[in-house]
Amino acid sequence: MLQAVMACYLIPYGLSQFVYGPLSDKLGRKPIILVGLAIYLVGAVISLFAHSFELFLLGSFIQGAGIGSGGAMSRTLSRDCFSGEELHRANSIISMCVIFSPLLAPVLGGVFTETLGWRSSYLFLTLFAVAVVIVMASS
Repeated sequence: MLQAVMACYLIPYGLSQFVYGPLSDKLGRKPIILVGLAIYLVGAVISLFAHSFELFLLGSFIQGAGIGSGGAMSRTLSRDCFSGEELHRANSIISMCVIFSPLLAPVLGGVFTETLGWRSSYLFLTLFAVAVVIVMASS
């Protein structure tokens, strides 16, 4: 069952980046990030309140499709904002975050799950995404 959840999240995450990249070239980076986060939030709320495994899988699929904008934009924005040595430094920081987040996420998720139940991880992710949307929308 875990494999199905991961597949429902990772497949749209990977494929959606092919859509977000060209769209961000046409429409701008910020609108695509905000739309992607909004899609992610819909999926997160569906997963958070899912009462069946199928609905949970749908929420995971929508989350993956939405957060693909972050995957595409993290590489694109650094090239937009920096060049030369600054670009290398920015890409190094992004790479460190990409490497360490999958190491930290299961630990944090495990602590949430053990202390507050599995839905607490999805609540945390939903609230974190809301905070990012607020910061992005106000900047």
